[in-house]
Amino acid sequence: MNSCERHEKINIEFLKELVRSGKYDKKQFEDKLRQEGETWASAMRYYIQHAHEPKVYTKGRNRSDVYGRDYCNTSIQRLPKEIREQVMTDYADIDIEAAAQTCLVVLLRVLNIEVDNVFYEYIENKQVIRERLQTKAIQNQSNIDIKSHITALTFGGAPADFQDDFLSRYKGAMDRLIRKKNLISEEDLEAARQRDKLKQRERDNLQLRYSCLSEIIYRIESQIIYTLEDHLCDVLGYRRKYSILLYDGIFVHVPTCRDEILIRTDLYEEDYYRSAEITVEDLNMLCDDVKQKLGVSLRLSSTYGGQKIHSTQPFDKMELSRIPNVYIARCDPEEHEYKTWKEAWEKDNKALKILNPPLFVVAVGERENIYTRNALVDAFEHVAHVKRWLRDPDICTKSRVGCYPGNCPADVYNTWKPFAIQTWKDVSDMSEDKEAVEFFLEHLRMLCNYEEAPFRGLLHFIADMLQRPEVKAGIALIISGAQGTGKSSLIEVLKKLLGPEKHFESTKPQEDVWGKFNPLMNSAYLVEISEVDQRSTWNWMGEIKSQVTAPQIKIRDLCKSPFVVDSYHRYMILTNNTDPMPHEHGQRRFLHVHTSSKYKGNKEYFKKFYSYIVNNRRSLYSIYMYLLRVKLPSRLDVDEYASSYQREIARESTPVHLAFLQRYVRSQLQEATAVPVGQTPQTTLRVYHGVLFKEFTDMLRELRIKDDWTTKKFGTKMASIAQTYSLVKDRDSRSTYYDLELEKLNEELNY
Repeated sequence: MNSCERHEKINIEFLKELVRSGKYDKKQFEDKLRQEGETWASAMRYYIQHAHEPKVYTKGRNRSDVYGRDYCNTSIQRLPKEIREQVMTDYADIDIEAAAQTCLVVLLRVLNIEVDNVFYEYIENKQVIRERLQTKAIQNQSNIDIKSHITALTFGGAPADFQDDFLSRYKGAMDRLIRKKNLISEEDLEAARQRDKLKQRERDNLQLRYSCLSEIIYRIESQIIYTLEDHLCDVLGYRRKYSILLYDGIFVHVPTCRDEILIRTDLYEEDYYRSAEITVEDLNMLCDDVKQKLGVSLRLSSTYGGQKIHSTQPFDKMELSRIPNVYIARCDPEEHEYKTWKEAWEKDNKALKILNPPLFVVAVGERENIYTRNALVDAFEHVAHVKRWLRDPDICTKSRVGCYPGNCPADVYNTWKPFAIQTWKDVSDMSEDKEAVEFFLEHLRMLCNYEEAPFRGLLHFIADMLQRPEVKAGIALIISGAQGTGKSSLIEVLKKLLGPEKHFESTKPQEDVWGKFNPLMNSAYLVEISEVDQRSTWNWMGEIKSQVTAPQIKIRDLCKSPFVVDSYHRYMILTNNTDPMPHEHGQRRFLHVHTSSKYKGNKEYFKKFYSYIVNNRRSLYSIYMYLLRVKLPSRLDVDEYASSYQREIARESTPVHLAFLQRYVRSQLQEATAVPVGQTPQTTLRVYHGVLFKEFTDMLRELRIKDDWTTKKFGTKMASIAQTYSLVKDRDSRSTYYDLELEKLNEELNY
């Protein structure tokens, strides 16, 4: 049953004129199911009376089963074809050719019943057979309509009043078929008996079987029609609101202005407006779509503006192995209820199973949650069909969990979700606010104490986050400064751009970032580590350095199997501590900016910042578009962005042996470059270990630093330096020596 409300755009004024003409006052329906005495005119008046009501299709009065066609008592379905053609000039009529026979073949193939060739013969040569038989009927002075007669034969009608080989073979095939036990189940027959009681009719068993067959075929027909409608509306762009369901096809409203219908942009390289008329190519696409989804081969026609076109796809008998498990609706209410629930559960709640490790995904509201089997049962014990769904071998599955900001393999459940601003629907006509962008940039400059290099680094860090989410930045950002200087205000802007689920704040990263319970890292992108100091960071310095560059992260959740996903996380450390973590000389993973206190305590500034920036969609959109245009280097380099504050802390934190080497290299370089004009300075120096160690101990005594250094300890430290810097440690027959590249060393050591 399809409960979509529809409205029919027919020429209602012309329909009123037809009623007023009196031409149809006495013309009665030949349909025996119509109320006795109903005329075409009375049917038209009834339609006009209800014309503005939404058209809701149901199974009809007294129908609780899932058989039969969907019907709307106030729809244009009610009117004769002759009338419809006059008042529906803005509609294209798409018909399933030989609909009853096509659906019969589908049913037989699904039930693994041999299909008589007479049905294939009719489907493939329908028009030729009809024309030949109609001519023969006229010659035999028979007034039967061949189209209606063949349909009647399909459902147990009497033979024609003239002899013909094809009609005899068709009638014989149906008589043999209707007696096959596996064609009609006992449940089908019982449902038919119940319907007959309501209609107060008496039928023999054969008539009852034909009645069941017609209802099942109509159900298959409805499945095909709804599949056609999905393609017409979701792919070709026609409006579901104005589509009209008929018994063997569908009417789609064809806009008189071609600009009314816009093709979906994800199917084509660029936006463009299509011709409104249905084309042969469209019909072939419809045939392919039905064949792919339902395993049904069919032929279609479309009539519009008096012109009729046909699909050109050849009819495919289709081997049984190629036919999917087409659902032929039965009268079992529980089965139908489960299948309806399952379809909604997997579509609306995005429910699926992950095979490795065994997990389940179910969306609750906007959030997609991952469960173990037991956790899923506990969480949804109030949902009737969950346990059956878990046993269903045909549920939606993915092979594993992954995080792909770019293209994701089809068999992988992708934990990556678009940025919040990428889902905004109301930005196409939004103009950019340059003043808002400048206000935001002023805030960034203030956070960098108005230094150009760290400002550029902060800007690049944020822009890289939005432009290249699929490439890990490789650096983390530290923002230190007094409370109330605007550090958290920047986070609020980023949360609005990214979405709240992509931001995760942690005060105990050793527990919930890389610890034993870190499920929020699965959806997080921007990880904010707050209020840290050197005492805490000493313990997990190595871990956070690893996380900044690690390509993957293991997600661990309570009572769930851990799984590994690619890591694209961006790390920001916000703290009021002036020196929150140890600074290793030459480190390349942390960019440290220290804020200005210019706006500390300035309530008016922050009131404007939140109203004009954080809570203003136009301002946020303008900032986002600006950040997308920022030109980025191939990689973010801490050396290029280091602030004077960071350099000063690094110098103060320099180990004594490195400080000595800085001083020694600087003095030797000055001597080496102080040569007469025309001579080339010698900037490579070889110095023996004993000489260098004496220079070192002299410096310690000069600076009154406790001298507990041995020559062995000094040699070990120099060997460590040689692993990173432009210094070579070696040995000759005399002693250990060091070759120093003075210019390179000076640049490296005085970072």
